[in-house]
Amino acid sequence: MSIDESLYEEMEELQRTYLYEAAEGEEVGGCYLLMKFSTYLTRDGRPIAKGVLQDASGAMPFVCFDYHGAVTERDVGGIVLAWGRINVRNGWPWLNAAGLARMSEKDHSQISLETLYRTENHYGDYAKAIVKLIYENGIRDKDYSKLCRALISENADTFFTCPASSRSHHSGMGGLVTHSIGVATAVFTAINEYSGLYGYQIDRDLALTGALLHDIGKVEQYCCDAQGVAMRRVAGVDPLQHAAAGAKMVLNMGRVLHTPEEKLRKVANIVGAHHASGAFSTGEKPQTMEANLVSMMDRLDSFLNVAFGKNIVFFRNQPCELDIVWAA
Repeated sequence: MSIDESLYEEMEELQRTYLYEAAEGEEVGGCYLLMKFSTYLTRDGRPIAKGVLQDASGAMPFVCFDYHGAVTERDVGGIVLAWGRINVRNGWPWLNAAGLARMSEKDHSQISLETLYRTENHYGDYAKAIVKLIYENGIRDKDYSKLCRALISENADTFFTCPASSRSHHSGMGGLVTHSIGVATAVFTAINEYSGLYGYQIDRDLALTGALLHDIGKVEQYCCDAQGVAMRRVAGVDPLQHAAAGAKMVLNMGRVLHTPEEKLRKVANIVGAHHASGAFSTGEKPQTMEANLVSMMDRLDSFLNVAFGKNIVFFRNQPCELDIVWAA
């Protein structure tokens, strides 16, 4: 059954403001991507729903008290209607949801994707320019630079458009390139700021190559559907398979380019071992300081992306601090 037209009209009136553009106490509502969802009962038996909603401004946690709606965990990854009031706790905004409603396929046709994604800037010329600056200016070793350029160019159609996950960090169009630049920038900053402090020696070119390519295997794993919702290309595939797949891509391309074997194996180890610890361990261990550094910065960038509620970083075709960092 299609949602009542009067409810759409009410949501359109509220959704003139994106989630992260609304002030504390302001009412918002409209169509959102449901990124996470769960329910539980309080001690006194009250049903509570909580999760994460996303619009074009980012992803925001929500709580719906006394929840009796039809939306369930099965709706995660789809589009729902939600409405409520913006609250702030300890500096973090969240939506105190008054209600959630499931949407039918017919209802989906009435939605403008611009309310969910700012697709015109996700993977534009600016993102490509930053990546080019990294492998041309940041990576000075010709073998590493050539390897980066070749792998990214070969997979450009997907590297600059696909998400970095289906429901976790950077889970939107252009999420993979956003995350790759984030990790490379974190690695670059850590090397510059800490090597002098602690006196360690690290191969910057190797570390940046590994950072930029660490998730290259995801080009074969993730995509966005016709509605712009992140999804896995093949259902049931282990999410961590991208590490081994990426390492294989590095080895294959490096041998075509005649990259020295020692350099090639170091990059492949960074890619294959970047999930070396914690709940998402793949089993392969980092063999170098550079591999450990990329693994740590990967976790940092992923955590900050989710923690700040900004599942998508929007690249705009205008100067910003990244230009200054990588143009030096």
